[in-house]
This record gives sequence, C-alpha cells and structure tokens, in this order.
Amino acid sequence: MKRKREKSQNTFTWLSLKISGADILEVACIMTDQNLNHVSPCFKAFVNYPDTKKYADSPFTLKDIESALLQFIKDRAKEKTSILAGINIGLTLCFLRQMPSVHQFLSHRTIDVGSIRELCWKWNPVLYRKYDRKTHKEVIMEIKEAIAELLWYRKNFFVCKKRMLILSAPKKPRKPGF
Repeated sequence: MKRKREKSQNTFTWLSLKISGADILEVACIMTDQNLNHVSPCFKAFVNYPDTKKYADSPFTLKDIESALLQFIKDRAKEKTSILAGINIGLTLCFLRQMPSVHQFLSHRTIDVGSIRELCWKWNPVLYRKYDRKTHKEVIMEIKEAIAELLWYRKNFFVCKKRMLILSAPKKPRKPGF
C-alpha cells in the first residue's frame, strides 16, 4: 500500500518564469523544505505561443499550466503556508497575477534571493565577491542556482555563533535599589 505524502506547512515554492513582453512562455517550480532540501521533483511546462518556434508545439494553454501547477503545489503544501521564493520576486508576482489560483494559494510572504544578494554586496562586498554565481537561461537551472546561492548565504553571510547570541541577549532589568 502506498503511503500518502503529508502536506507541509514549512515549504518554499521556488518559481521561475520565462516571459516575452506581457506573456508567460515557460513556468518552472521546485519545492523545498525550510532547510532548502528538495521535497518535489521539478515542474516545468511550456505555454503554447505560436510566434516562437520553441513554444509553438506545446499543447498547453496558460490555464492548463495554472491548473497543473496549482495541483503540484497542493499535493505538497497546505493553503496559504508555502512561501514564494526566487531571484526577482517582484517581477514574478506581477506575472503570477495571470495565474490567480496559484497566486491566491501561496502565502503572502516571500523570499527574494536577489534582495539578499544586494544586502550582502552592500554590507560585506569582500564576502559577496567570493560567491561564484552562475547565470542560466533554463528556468529550472535558474531555480537550482537560486537555492544553491541561498544555501551559500545561509552558511557564509547569516552566521550565528553561540557566543554572539549570549552577548546580544537582552539583560534582565534590575530591581530598584540593588
């Protein structure tokens, strides 16, 4: 008997879109847990777009892909709990409005690796230069690179030492007269 996968409240939905003008051409998604371990296979689909040779043969409309993507996410996460993650979340959110059921299912919270990259560059440029960032044209590879980059920032930029926690812990207020 197959064991049913439990839906998690601690998932990140990594989404990458390839766009042309105002149109979504390609959609890719990977889901991870809060420690950035993959909890799903890769989801990738092409929208039928007759103006482009690569996308003209796709049998899927954007509505078809929206339904499939929503089911893919629903199978792994509870409604309003999975956090949208990626490189440029602002742009992704603009285009995600074309897939309203997916947009409404996800949490309102986001993780933008591009913003974290910008903070690292501003606050610690020496460390920033140490990360060997790769650029990709494939949407799945873009997501995988974003996950790898966030893991690197977690290990190197968001460093939390036990001693630092003790030093920064708020002191208990003293009682008057002591």
